[in-house]
Amino acid sequence: SGADICLVGDRASGKTSVVRAMATLLGYHRRVLFCYKDMTSRDLLQRRSTDARGNTVWQNSPLLDSMLSGGLTVLDGIDRLPRGLLYSSLGKLLLDREVTL
Repeated sequence: SGADICLVGDRASGKTSVVRAMATLLGYHRRVLFCYKDMTSRDLLQRRSTDARGNTVWQNSPLLDSMLSGGLTVLDGIDRLPRGLLYSSLGKLLLDREVTL
């Protein structure tokens, strides 16, 4: 508890199966955030959307939901993210346990 884990391995090496089993054993709710090459810092935490009346609203990403609830998030396809994006977006969170939205 209270530790960050980064599981790295080749494609199709069983990382998802390991995370699924670990989440089940430890009682964590598991969320997945699919990463893509054009993803921005904001996309890692929230995304802009509209409500039924056309008003702009911000929806939490699976990563932010996990942060708030103490859950587990799989960043699937992290290798697709632009270089430096993770550190610039999540560095303060990982080091100081703070994030600015």
